[in-house]
Amino acid sequence: MTHMDPSAASNDPSSTAPVAVEDRVEKPDAGEHAQTDGAGVDAAGGDHESADQERPDDESVAGLVIGLVGLVVGIVVMFGALSLFAGDDDATEPEVGLPEPALSEENLGVAGAEQDVEAARAFLDAWRRFRTNDMLVVSTFERRQTNGETLESTSVLLQTADSRITSRLGNVEGFRGNSRVTCASNLEDRSFECQEIPSQQTPEDRLATEFANLSEYFTGVPPFYRVRTLETGCFELVLTRNIIGAEYGRLSVFCFDPASGAMRSAETTFDTGVVDVTTAVQIETAVSEADFDRMLTSPVN
Repeated sequence: MTHMDPSAASNDPSSTAPVAVEDRVEKPDAGEHAQTDGAGVDAAGGDHESADQERPDDESVAGLVIGLVGLVVGIVVMFGALSLFAGDDDATEPEVGLPEPALSEENLGVAGAEQDVEAARAFLDAWRRFRTNDMLVVSTFERRQTNGETLESTSVLLQTADSRITSRLGNVEGFRGNSRVTCASNLEDRSFECQEIPSQQTPEDRLATEFANLSEYFTGVPPFYRVRTLETGCFELVLTRNIIGAEYGRLSVFCFDPASGAMRSAETTFDTGVVDVTTAVQIETAVSEADFDRMLTSPVN
């Protein structure tokens, strides 16, 4: 497309409008008419005179045609220029980004899914204390199936600033310093074997990665989870997107112990209808290396 310089156009209509028809027609003066009229009269009478006066001469017709052609050309040029400028506007107009999709019933959305920033920050602060304070927590775990059956077990969490190990259903896993620890019971001979594999991440790196991943759940429009502080001081996390198998289900409630920072209880409802409930029954803040040694030799069933 040929681009015109907008500065070449003028707001004055005379810059693009054609010259008026009457200005283009050459007008003979009175003297020429007088000579023509006189020459056109013959001895037969005034009939020829009136006919000459009613029929325009060839020069006037030519002028009229030229004027009409000029009018048409001027209109075409004017609309052509307008279309050129309109085309330039379309070509240079910035693209407008698509809006975020609105919440619907399909994505398990909640009304007003914008994030409660204060509640989200408070939850992250509580989670940080829960993950960095020294603690030994014994909890009961209960999985409620949709068919009415319930699976129950006991879990133990042992944690210091650089180590974190959990024991449940005869299995032990976690990190001890810079090593990953996994232990499992052998059902045949009832032995208990553990492996320690060096980790490429330091304890600080592991925590930084965990907090970064957790924080992403509460950002975006809408966020993955909307946080709400309950009257009990607990935190409610509501899933706002259609994500199958989300880590904290479609609804979770976390309660933390103010004194130790430990998680006092957690209840998660998954999209399948299964509900997991963890409740702390013992919380201690004095932890030693001997506690880790005992956990790696005596699993909790």
